[in-house]
Amino acid sequence: MTPPFEQPVTTVPVQDSDSRTRTGFSVSAGLPAGLVVEHDILRCGDCSRRPGVVVAVPVRNESERIVACLDALAHSLDHLERSGIVLMVNNATDGSAQTAFRAMTRLGMTGIIVDATFAPTIATAGWARRLALELAAGWAQPDAVLMTTDADSRVAPDWAQANLDALAQGNHLVCGRIMADPVEAALLPRSIAASDA
Repeated sequence: MTPPFEQPVTTVPVQDSDSRTRTGFSVSAGLPAGLVVEHDILRCGDCSRRPGVVVAVPVRNESERIVACLDALAHSLDHLERSGIVLMVNNATDGSAQTAFRAMTRLGMTGIIVDATFAPTIATAGWARRLALELAAGWAQPDAVLMTTDADSRVAPDWAQANLDALAQGNHLVCGRIMADPVEAALLPRSIAASDA
């Protein structure tokens, strides 16, 4: 049996009722056939404008952290004229999508939240990030910059600009280091804390 991450993705040619008029493309069409059991789509802001920078974020049971993540992203992206957020919420049971929607609305952010139930074979952060990035690429301008972070992280105020500056210098890929929150780091097992992972 081929592992799920090596299987080709077959997409379902489905249009959700208003996604083409609201976003210019079908959000549902990018979801793998038979692997996404069900989904809801929430939109914030004017999704008809294709952004030049899109941040894709996988989310699973992060209702306690997603607001801080979105606050930090809003601050980092606030100087950019056209930016957007794609959240791929997978198999969450804590209302993460609704919490994120309220936060994005309060912050005046533009974005798409897909609240999905994935089949067990793909119910992972890796698949959620992959699908979020695919959705981001489909929504964004052709020459857009795609970025990604985690729902339980808080990017630095200069994160977006530092990435854009590195790309402007000719880099094709920019990676960064994640610094653990001191309070949460204290809760990690010694073996993980010692590895500086």
